[in-house]
Amino acid sequence: MSLDEIVEEIVKVTGLSQRQAKIVLYYAGATHGLVGLKKFPILCVQGEPGTGKSTILEILNVLCKNSSKFTGRGTSDAAARDELPHFGTAIIEEADSIKEDHLFNRHDRSISKMPYKKVGDDGYEQTNLQLFGATVLHRRDGADSGALASRSIDIHTKFTEGVLPLDADIFEQFRDQLQMRAGSVDWRNVPSNTGSRSRDTWQPILAFAKNVGDEEFLDSIEEELDKLTQSLKFGMNFETRQAVYGSVLNLATNGGKVRESVELKYVTEQMRSEPEFGQYSSRKVGTIVREIGFVVIKDRGEMKVIIGDEDKLASIGRELGVEDEWLNR
Repeated sequence: MSLDEIVEEIVKVTGLSQRQAKIVLYYAGATHGLVGLKKFPILCVQGEPGTGKSTILEILNVLCKNSSKFTGRGTSDAAARDELPHFGTAIIEEADSIKEDHLFNRHDRSISKMPYKKVGDDGYEQTNLQLFGATVLHRRDGADSGALASRSIDIHTKFTEGVLPLDADIFEQFRDQLQMRAGSVDWRNVPSNTGSRSRDTWQPILAFAKNVGDEEFLDSIEEELDKLTQSLKFGMNFETRQAVYGSVLNLATNGGKVRESVELKYVTEQMRSEPEFGQYSSRKVGTIVREIGFVVIKDRGEMKVIIGDEDKLASIGRELGVEDEWLNR
């Protein structure tokens, strides 16, 4: 079976786009080159319940090198650390509580050594754990820090009709094929310091895609990285709080008269329409909405942002330094 056919199988059981399915497949392929790499990206799978996140993790559990799948919920720091395979793939359900320090150790081989006390014949002995490897996370929200976000690749799931049930056995036969493909990549010469952290993050996946000749995928990722570089260079990326306020303002003033409230789900939808905020959940947006000064309540099953009056809406915008025609009217 060809790699394109494997991609189609992933699409059928997850509802992902072809591009997202390729990210999943090429990420899995690149894990088989971990021994030769200096850095490896974190893959963060996000989405609402029932949108296929667990299916994606199960596929990766089958396809990735030396995978260890466990849940972060209720798992102690020490237990989680012990589940992180060196030169392998940690696949973590409900990973919001996993320490970011461990994730940095996983990402960068140069800082992957971690002091550790183990029980020996004469009591505790000081040793070191090597934590470098691939990490796949199922999280409700994106990375808490910009530093971690720039080392991560995000997959955003959504509800799709007609998704087929997963038969994990179908993917078992693909793992050897990925390992064989990975064996022909010169992983030790994959760059890890290009001058752009975002570009560094993608290098193992791009190396695998280049090896299989997927020029269309390579071009799409390079275009995305170029846009991101230009946005950062010219200051075109907006502060998160300003962006959330802008979404609230747009919904509250749509139609001329200021509304008494707007539904949080629509604020979140507007945020997600921008690539840099595509990973934001309703819960995270709701937290930011409260932080900037609005009240959020549950009304007849829907979470709503209470606007107050025009003066309050304008006051919050001016305090955030937002430039908008409505504020300058």
